Amino acid sequence: MSDLASIYPNRIVKRYVPSAGDWAERYWDRKEASLFKSFENLKIKKRSFALSSQSKSKLRDSIQLLYELSEPRTEFVSSKKSIYNFRASFVTLTLPSRQIHSDIAIKKCLNNFLTRLRGTYKVQNYVWKAELQGNENIHFHLVFDKYISFAAVRYYWNMAINTLGYVDRYADKMKKLDLSQYAAMRGKSVSDCMQAFQKGNQCGWTNPPSENVVAVLSQQQLAQYLSKYLLKGSPLAISKLDPEVQKPKISVTQIARVRNFGRTWARSQSLSKLKVVTRWAWADVLALVSKFDNWQTFFLHKTYDYCEIFYFKFALMPRSLRKIIRRIVVDFGFSSGYPFPI
Repeated sequence: MSDLASIYPNRIVKRYVPSAGDWAERYWDRKEASLFKSFENLKIKKRSFALSSQSKSKLRDSIQLLYELSEPRTEFVSSKKSIYNFRASFVTLTLPSRQIHSDIAIKKCLNNFLTRLRGTYKVQNYVWKAELQGNENIHFHLVFDKYISFAAVRYYWNMAINTLGYVDRYADKMKKLDLSQYAAMRGKSVSDCMQAFQKGNQCGWTNPPSENVVAVLSQQQLAQYLSKYLLKGSPLAISKLDPEVQKPKISVTQIARVRNFGRTWARSQSLSKLKVVTRWAWADVLALVSKFDNWQTFFLHKTYDYCEIFYFKFALMPRSLRKIIRRIVVDFGFSSGYPFPI
């Protein structure tokens, strides 16, 4: 039997098929080792918000699938502005005032926010990840495959968090500031802050900028967001090191917060049920990619005990090969009943 391969949005995995003679022994050795490791993991008490390697892999795969299964399209923002080749949005949600509720309570606000987007904008495919800012406020990074204006994101998020009074507390604080104090708080000149200060006063400071929305238009841009925001650890996950023992100093309060936090990331049901089960004969995959000259340069090759992984170098891959890979992934989405964005 030839070796098998699975095609993912960002890599090809070649899995070795063992010979009949040692298959059972190797299988049960791996099963026993995996079971032992699972029991050992239960004894480990989580001390930071950093993701495990397995969680990072699942998060990366989910976002790559969301991106690849979103057809490039033009979104008309207004009569004078359009976004071309739109495929996904990267959204950051923050608290406009100091956090005084538990992380669980804020995560319930996130659920309220997502519920409204599912109902109003028919959002079905998304990924979110929680982090702690340097000021110890919780904030969230999200990826959607539908265009939602920043104003709508701000409106629904502010509505959700103001059930706990965060917008009201922000407004009470800002109403007490004059223009010079406002400029000093933002670290800008008075002239640069004049327009924003006037807008804030006009609405009674009830519409704080608690969001940031960026359109994701390319694989390179997606990779940048993944590495910069979604796959890194929290500022509280790695504290200053003691020069003598070189071990992270993490307070008892921080550790308790991590243990009570629960899940630090999640994905929509549409993505969680997608499992790449398509198996190709490695010989067929090799025949496909070897049609391209210097095909080895299109991949970052890694070898492990039971598999080889060929990570895509998107900047070097020919467009025709990228189209072939995407067609395979899209066919997989159709066969799995994935709700493609409209």
